[in-house]
Amino acid sequence: MPKSALSYVKKKVFSSKGQYNIASTPASQKEKPVDEGCSERTPYDSRTSNTSCQSDQECRTSIDRVSSLLNSTCEYKVLSKLKGKTRLSDEELKATFAEFKKRYPNGKMDEKAVHALFLEAYPEGDPTEVTKELFRVLDKNNNGKLNFEEVIMAISTSKEGTFEEQVVMAFNFIDHNSSGVIDMGEFTTMMTALAKLMRGSDVEEPTGVLREAFRKMDKDDDSKISFAEFKKVLEEDQELLEFFMRVSPFY
Repeated sequence: MPKSALSYVKKKVFSSKGQYNIASTPASQKEKPVDEGCSERTPYDSRTSNTSCQSDQECRTSIDRVSSLLNSTCEYKVLSKLKGKTRLSDEELKATFAEFKKRYPNGKMDEKAVHALFLEAYPEGDPTEVTKELFRVLDKNNNGKLNFEEVIMAISTSKEGTFEEQVVMAFNFIDHNSSGVIDMGEFTTMMTALAKLMRGSDVEEPTGVLREAFRKMDKDDDSKISFAEFKKVLEEDQELLEFFMRVSPFY
């Protein structure tokens, strides 16, 4: 398949001086978040405590020891459960969990936090629209927050996921209304948003180039890109898939 338009989209429209050394962070299902309850402690209050400590200080010391043990137990449960769901090593899981808890003590990321990660990677870019779409894809339970499981699954997919998993992630990112197909409007909007991420908000919309790229992807000429058509393009041009994965702040 001729790749001139797609190559232009990758090399010209999205060309940027930004680096891809982006911070880590995680992903979830509709089940109860695996890290729920791990990040909050009840403050010690000597007036309501039923302990037999001789002093407040002794009680605080004892409670701190118990809290430390509980946190360690909680971390073990979190990482043990996620180990079977991701392709990351034990070291990567532990390091990412530690960084996540350090940056987000309450165990949650909101859209502003994702926006901030994008700005770390692309300080001269405009990540507004890309942030919204990526957050939509990752926030599986639609609660406006990303927990560690939701973020770590994003990291695992973008870095170590199978070809099929990565294609699904990239497709869902562009398919704004989750209809199962990508129309010209969605394609143009997201490609332009990616260009703004890398080159700033004053970038001109490369309409002609994107229309040509869309036409090449739309194999049956029905004005829509199906998942099968999208997958076929990425099979023939896997550098494009790698590009989609590396754009994420969770790569």
